[in-house]
Amino acid sequence: MVWVVGFYLGKQYFQICMDIRKYGELKKQIPDISEKILIQVRKCLGYYGILHKKSLNDIPPRVEYTLTQKGLKVLPLIDLMKEFVSDN
Repeated sequence: MVWVVGFYLGKQYFQICMDIRKYGELKKQIPDISEKILIQVRKCLGYYGILHKKSLNDIPPRVEYTLTQKGLKVLPLIDLMKEFVSDN
């Protein structure tokens, strides 16, 4: 289970890195992810302070996710891991 969450964590992280993302946008970008895993990944990123969740008081209510400063600092490490995987 841990590797599954880790796999989707990386995919979702890159999607959020590109721009502010709403839940529906994330779901469209990663169509093969289940609702359960998507929620677990978002909670994990939020728990470690990598992802910021902003609730907007619109009608209908919506939520946006962005990377925190801590999350931006992790980007070079993610790039190195991505390079390693593509080389091997």
